[in-house]
Amino acid sequence: MKNFTLIIFLILFGKANFINAQPNCAAGTATETLNTTNAKITLSSTGIWAFDPSGSTSYEWPYNEDIPIEGPGLISTGNFWMGGYDDGLNLKMAGKLYGQGDNNGFWPGPIHSNTLTTNNEDCANWDKLFKVTQSEIESFLADYNDNNQLDDPIPANILGWPAMNNAHFFDIHGFDLPVTDSGLAPFYDMDGNNIYDPMAGDYPQIKCADQAVWWVFNDIGNTSFLNIDPIGVEVQILAYAYESASSNIANTSFYDIKTIHRGEEALNDVYMGLWIDPNLGCPYDDYLGVVPEENLVYVYNADAVDGQSGLSCQGISTYGQEPPMVGIKMLRGPLDQFGGDIDTISSFIALPDGSTPVPPNPTQAFEYYRVMSGLRADGAPYLNPNNEITKFLYPGNPANEDQWSMCSEGASISDQRFFLSVGPIDYISPGTTNLMTFSVTVQPQPSMPCPGVTDLINDTNLHLWTFTNPGDYCDMMVGTNAVLTKDIGLSVFPNPASDFINFQLSEEETFATIRLYRMDGQLVTKEENLKNYNVRIFRKDLATGTYVYQIQTKTGASVSGKIILE
Repeated sequence: MKNFTLIIFLILFGKANFINAQPNCAAGTATETLNTTNAKITLSSTGIWAFDPSGSTSYEWPYNEDIPIEGPGLISTGNFWMGGYDDGLNLKMAGKLYGQGDNNGFWPGPIHSNTLTTNNEDCANWDKLFKVTQSEIESFLADYNDNNQLDDPIPANILGWPAMNNAHFFDIHGFDLPVTDSGLAPFYDMDGNNIYDPMAGDYPQIKCADQAVWWVFNDIGNTSFLNIDPIGVEVQILAYAYESASSNIANTSFYDIKTIHRGEEALNDVYMGLWIDPNLGCPYDDYLGVVPEENLVYVYNADAVDGQSGLSCQGISTYGQEPPMVGIKMLRGPLDQFGGDIDTISSFIALPDGSTPVPPNPTQAFEYYRVMSGLRADGAPYLNPNNEITKFLYPGNPANEDQWSMCSEGASISDQRFFLSVGPIDYISPGTTNLMTFSVTVQPQPSMPCPGVTDLINDTNLHLWTFTNPGDYCDMMVGTNAVLTKDIGLSVFPNPASDFINFQLSEEETFATIRLYRMDGQLVTKEENLKNYNVRIFRKDLATGTYVYQIQTKTGASVSGKIILE
């Protein structure tokens, strides 16, 4: 009995020491702005979109810098979430609501990969976001490319970019980069040595965006999130946007979300996704919908006039008689346990503000996990109007009164929140890196009330096209002539082709992957784990038409182009 008591004491004492050893990081407060052609977006060092308790919007659209008064916005706040069970069936969650009290689950900075820890000093140092512009990069490249050396001072945003092994980072920011094995901010590596060195021509890789912001946060800096065990996940985000005369690009921002499972235990039945509190102008008359097959969630106004007679909404700016729609689209999903792409969302659940008691809103971690998995907070399934189980609420086109939407249902108006989830991923081992990409697109002045969703689908499909062809971002989206890839001696022939296509590189290069896409962005052919400098792809059953190829080489070069099949 004494031995048993001693064992229990040691377990409890060890557990207490573990808890006491956790850092007590302060909540991150830093923000940075990202501007599209028409929007001002406020980003948070410990989430995605910042939350302002005073009611200020984090996604002002339209934005005019010459007007000092804040206009209406689209999003109050929103964050990445992740949850799963360890092998002992203990639930672990990483997420953040409004960042106050026990709903704040993210803390600034990375997790050191050698010690799997962070500390208060690291959290304080990394309470910042790193911004760079395409104009800075173009000036830098012009200086370097004229004689392969730099004659002008390097912009601080480039010299201090938080990329792997940057020897200049401390001089700019006053603290060191972390020990990590999973990469930091993306960069173009001129000599392929995995060391970021602007002196050698390296520069931030921001997909030719006009602006980009990178930052990193973790879920172990404190222990208060919904009183649940943290996962030990590091989250790195690159948010970027483009200046463009094209309306759909001018009204869009993009988000690459990279996760690294730094915990020591594997996770099972994992869900990832976004929790968002949208405020489309006045937050009290928003409707929500989803197009599951397009991985698209959208927000629109419940009637033709936003707000109370279109004038005010408890002091919040409204869109009046011109409410827009906003769509959030998953462009890339995470990898499953076998390394395959998860290319579809698994659920969309709307959560009213709590004024509606049924179904109940989640308050505890396990209830939030249920909602992420497509269930009600009480564990019951959702039912559609035909009394069938569903994980997608309001998938109908609002313009079609015969389809299930909040408009056709005549749903009561309230301040909405929602979860957009992907999963379950059966197994994520320690050290696993994953990547998801989302876009946020505004469609100005849809036909109201009960707007159709077809135009928004078409606009966001254009983003899917450019996303799946990253080598074409410069030419197709912003028209810049910046060179992002090496000369790899690529030949593609015959073109037009009938039966097969030959891809050939210089003998110094070898292919890694070759992908073919339809013009709507649909992947039709994927060749991976290649090791040759010449590859032949047979047409098989591909239809006549124009296709786009995307090539990546073993040295990291990426090139895209078009091929015609006759």
